[in-house]
Amino acid sequence: MKSPYLITAFLLYLAQNPCIAQQFNVKTYSFNEGLTTYNIKKALQDKYGFMWLATQDGVYRYDGTNFESFKKTNGRIPGIRENFIFDIALGNDENLYIASFTGGIDVINIRTLKVTPLLSQRREREDGLPDLWIEKIFCDAENNLWIGGKEYLKIFNLKEKKFKNFQQAVMMRPYNHITFIRSVDKNTIAVGAENYGVLFYNTTTLKIQDSILALGGINNITVSDLCVINDSCYFSRGSQLYSGKFINGAWHPGRKIIIPPISDKIINCITTGNANEIWLGTNNGIGKFDLTTNQFKTVNNEYFSADLLLIFFMIGRMAFG
Repeated sequence: MKSPYLITAFLLYLAQNPCIAQQFNVKTYSFNEGLTTYNIKKALQDKYGFMWLATQDGVYRYDGTNFESFKKTNGRIPGIRENFIFDIALGNDENLYIASFTGGIDVINIRTLKVTPLLSQRREREDGLPDLWIEKIFCDAENNLWIGGKEYLKIFNLKEKKFKNFQQAVMMRPYNHITFIRSVDKNTIAVGAENYGVLFYNTTTLKIQDSILALGGINNITVSDLCVINDSCYFSRGSQLYSGKFINGAWHPGRKIIIPPISDKIINCITTGNANEIWLGTNNGIGKFDLTTNQFKTVNNEYFSADLLLIFFMIGRMAFG
């Protein structure tokens, strides 16, 4: 579906100069359209074309003209339980799953817009969470909701309405909190853990198929993010990218990619662009890396929060795709 949406904080226009020093013009959309915060943690587009935003002031849905907010209410009208949203995830049904600070996990039906609670901190119950510091959530093809807390990883099956047993990583400790949860293919989920590495889980058996625990002889690594282009995986650590392929349940390492213009920066998040392009969100801006030419292009010289990388890319893709 092509969309003219001008979402959230940015609309990306390609400049006329296509050379290496290509610059991008940015137009801001915010308070006038109904958005009441600039702190945006994540953006997703549902199957109806609406954009959903996780912010520090609730969840917003953008229809191409205005923002509609979903916030904590006074109890008379069902609403989400807290407004500071860490992450959102689209399920295989018509539900948007919401992880909020101290609020647990709520659900918004993207068709009816009905809000219902799902999980909270109830240690005495089987459907209780260990705590409410939830940083990452992801729904896989088997209707498992992966929940990455600050000090735990849990898997909740949305059909069976219960937590699932899964293989625990050897030597993984509570302080190895989850940095990302991404789909590698329809049967594999990659989970990043701070000072531990990457674990590849089979979504059917919930067993670890393989892992990346060291790079270049360095153990206890932290991988900030992962994306997939065609049949290759790319992940970020520090200022560098690494490639590889996940084939028949095993990780096959590829090359180490050094990007000189950002050698003194930290890559916080990555996402795919057009063919053979990776967008990078660093601690000092946004840019894209061409895997074919090995060229890096920055987005102006202004500072942009790395949390907005996905939004920035999606706006550009929808506006010009």
